[in-house]
Amino acid sequence: ASSSSAAAAAASSAAMIDFQWSGVGVPEMDVAYLLLSSAALPVLNDLETFLRGYYEEFVANAAGNEDAESDASPPLPSYDQFLKDFKLAVVDYARVVVGYQWQGAKAEWM
Repeated sequence: ASSSSAAAAAASSAAMIDFQWSGVGVPEMDVAYLLLSSAALPVLNDLETFLRGYYEEFVANAAGNEDAESDASPPLPSYDQFLKDFKLAVVDYARVVVGYQWQGAKAEWM
């Protein structure tokens, strides 16, 4: 295989790994942090469409996962619950951003 076809194959099988935090949580947190830190403005301007598409893919993929169907797994959230959790995750993201900025704040700025 040529180096360009190998690079194309590698790019098509890329995966995202979040090394900032690991633990049990809601997927909406990852979506909020990713979008608010990295999304292009057109995506943010049409956030409802993006979130609906993400939710549909999430549910479709979870439905095909045997672990997601076990008794030990929590039920998948409704779209309304997904949106509520996403909005709460946005508030959490804002808390983190403000917290990082606050560390360098000086009294004369307030």
